[in-house]
Amino acid sequence: MTSVFRKMPAALIFTLAVLLQMSCYVRKEGCLDTLASNFDVTADDGCSDCCTYPALQLNIKHMAGDSLLDIRKIYTNNLGQNYQLLDIRYYLSGFTLIRPDQSTTRILEVIYNEDQSVIQHNDMHICRITDNTLTAGTVKAFGQFDRLVLNMGLSDTLLNTSFTELPSNHVLLKANKLKDAAGNTTFATLRYVRIKQERRDTVNLNFGDSTDRFYMNIDSTVITRKGENIIYNLKNDYKQLFMNVNLDTLPAVIKKAMTPNLKKAIGVN
Repeated sequence: MTSVFRKMPAALIFTLAVLLQMSCYVRKEGCLDTLASNFDVTADDGCSDCCTYPALQLNIKHMAGDSLLDIRKIYTNNLGQNYQLLDIRYYLSGFTLIRPDQSTTRILEVIYNEDQSVIQHNDMHICRITDNTLTAGTVKAFGQFDRLVLNMGLSDTLLNTSFTELPSNHVLLKANKLKDAAGNTTFATLRYVRIKQERRDTVNLNFGDSTDRFYMNIDSTVITRKGENIIYNLKNDYKQLFMNVNLDTLPAVIKKAMTPNLKKAIGVN
């Protein structure tokens, strides 16, 4: 056999070697989406559901004026009234990235109702004072983004639609929703202690009217390379909630006075 190869021209031997290698070649499957974090330039065939994408992420600072919020600390509002903020929770949703040309990018994940006649971006989250990082979802985008727009609260569509195949920890499931004492969905809940001399009164407030929700703009330019997470910073100043609010009045009056303060407290520049 060796003598046969010796008698063959070199070019023919090379061709035979290439053909032998090709006959043993195994095609490679991988992510062929160039916008994906794991794009594989060496792959021959696209995979099913193997592509991964960057996350849209919020880094959140929970503040009380110029200092980090401390739920053990007693604060004083501008009316000289003392209080201790124990807890605040609220829905964030509708995350939308705005490019310099005003084009928009939403997250990829969606939820839908039983017949799929209603499809919504699955970007609603409950933000708590213990949350320093919140991931809205993944995006198929990179480059320059001039601002991030989002909602404090939930849209009427999200409130009035029954979605299917939600995971057990989803914030729209009845067991996980923010609710008032009557079981109605609220956009935000607040619990604080009014401290007056030796008396300590715990107050629970719920913000659930359509006028309680609002749009937020985080005006900051973020530039990312392909595969990098898109990160925006959000700062909240919860002392703003109690400004010009008489804590010695009824809860309903306090809530009415606090409602416009939500816009000043959440998403402070």
